[in-house]
Amino acid sequence: MAISCPTPELRQLWDEHMSELEPWTEGSICQATLLELWSFGQICILDAADFPKWPPEIADQLSEYARMLQEYMENMRRAKRE
Repeated sequence: MAISCPTPELRQLWDEHMSELEPWTEGSICQATLLELWSFGQICILDAADFPKWPPEIADQLSEYARMLQEYMENMRRAKRE
Protein backbone atom coordinates (compact mmCIF):
# COMPACT_ATOMS: atom_id res chain seq x y z
CA MET A 1 0.00 0.00 0.00
CA ALA A 2 1.37 3.38 -0.98
CA ILE A 3 0.21 5.19 2.15
CA SER A 4 3.19 6.07 4.28
CA CYS A 5 1.44 5.95 7.69
CA PRO A 6 -2.19 4.88 7.39
CA THR A 7 -4.39 5.42 10.38
CA PRO A 8 -6.27 2.34 11.57
CA GLU A 9 -9.45 3.83 10.08
CA LEU A 10 -7.82 4.34 6.65
CA ARG A 11 -6.29 0.85 6.78
CA GLN A 12 -9.77 -0.57 7.45
CA LEU A 13 -11.20 1.40 4.51
CA TRP A 14 -8.40 0.06 2.29
CA ASP A 15 -9.13 -3.51 3.37
CA GLU A 16 -12.87 -3.04 2.80
CA HIS A 17 -12.84 -1.21 -0.52
CA MET A 18 -9.62 -2.32 -2.18
CA SER A 19 -9.71 -6.05 -1.42
CA GLU A 20 -9.94 -6.81 -5.16
CA LEU A 21 -6.27 -5.77 -5.39
CA GLU A 22 -5.19 -8.74 -3.29
CA PRO A 23 -4.20 -10.87 -6.34
CA TRP A 24 -1.91 -7.99 -7.40
CA THR A 25 -0.17 -7.76 -4.03
CA GLU A 26 3.20 -9.34 -3.43
CA GLY A 27 4.39 -9.18 0.16
CA SER A 28 3.86 -5.57 1.22
CA ILE A 29 3.88 -4.22 -2.35
CA CYS A 30 0.49 -3.57 -3.92
CA GLN A 31 0.23 -3.01 -7.67
CA ALA A 32 -2.50 -0.36 -7.54
CA THR A 33 -3.10 1.96 -10.49
CA LEU A 34 -3.44 5.74 -10.22
CA LEU A 35 -7.20 5.36 -10.69
CA GLU A 36 -7.40 2.98 -7.74
CA LEU A 37 -5.27 5.22 -5.53
CA TRP A 38 -7.26 8.30 -6.54
CA SER A 39 -10.52 6.42 -5.89
CA PHE A 40 -9.27 5.35 -2.48
CA GLY A 41 -8.46 8.97 -1.63
CA GLN A 42 -12.05 9.94 -2.50
CA ILE A 43 -13.39 7.09 -0.34
CA CYS A 44 -11.26 8.34 2.56
CA ILE A 45 -12.59 11.88 2.18
CA LEU A 46 -16.21 10.69 2.09
CA ASP A 47 -16.06 7.93 4.71
CA ALA A 48 -13.38 9.15 7.12
CA ALA A 49 -13.11 12.91 6.46
CA ASP A 50 -9.40 12.22 6.12
CA PHE A 51 -6.97 11.88 3.25
CA PRO A 52 -4.07 9.42 2.75
CA LYS A 53 -0.57 10.78 3.25
CA TRP A 54 0.95 9.76 -0.08
CA PRO A 55 4.70 9.89 -0.69
CA PRO A 56 5.52 13.09 -2.66
CA GLU A 57 6.11 11.37 -6.01
CA ILE A 58 2.75 9.60 -5.83
CA ALA A 59 0.98 12.74 -4.60
CA ASP A 60 2.35 14.62 -7.63
CA GLN A 61 1.16 11.92 -10.02
CA LEU A 62 -2.27 11.84 -8.38
CA SER A 63 -2.58 15.63 -8.64
CA GLU A 64 -1.87 15.43 -12.36
CA TYR A 65 -4.31 12.52 -12.70
CA ALA A 66 -7.03 14.51 -10.92
CA ARG A 67 -6.37 17.47 -13.23
CA MET A 68 -6.76 15.21 -16.27
CA LEU A 69 -10.02 13.75 -14.89
CA GLN A 70 -11.39 17.24 -14.32
CA GLU A 71 -10.42 18.31 -17.84
CA TYR A 72 -12.04 15.18 -19.28
CA MET A 73 -15.29 15.84 -17.41
CA GLU A 74 -15.33 19.47 -18.55
CA ASN A 75 -14.84 18.35 -22.15
CA MET A 76 -17.68 15.81 -21.81
CA ARG A 77 -20.06 18.46 -20.38
CA ARG A 78 -19.13 20.87 -23.17
CA ALA A 79 -19.72 18.20 -25.83
CA LYS A 80 -23.17 17.39 -24.42
CA ARG A 81 -24.18 21.04 -24.55
CA GLU A 82 -23.18 21.39 -28.23
